[in-house]
Amino acid sequence: MSTEEKLLGRHWFLDLSGCLNIPDTPEQLEQIICEAVLLSGATIVQRCFHAFSPYGLTGVVVIAESHVAVHTWPEHQAICIDYFSCSERIGVQRSFDYLIRAFQPHSAKQSTSERRVAFGPTLKQS
Repeated sequence: MSTEEKLLGRHWFLDLSGCLNIPDTPEQLEQIICEAVLLSGATIVQRCFHAFSPYGLTGVVVIAESHVAVHTWPEHQAICIDYFSCSERIGVQRSFDYLIRAFQPHSAKQSTSERRVAFGPTLKQS
């Protein structure tokens, strides 16, 4: 019995260190992230941003193509962004280039992962 894998989407990661421009409020972060999402060609469905005490912000933007999540650590001058999409038409690099310009990090690390599921004779393909 053989099983096959189906590509469901790609997950991109952007880890920024030494950021010179970290937003202070959820509203500021939301504006930057939503602009980046629109630059990628994705469709925003819903968004939620939150401030932690004493500092740090997090947010998620649900897009028609999946989601974008962001987390800030001002005490470490760090921001991490996850972008997951099942669409081949999304321009994630345009988003990441914009975010790098906006947050002005000392270093930026990008990586990607393919999200796959197995299906075969005993597993149903959805």
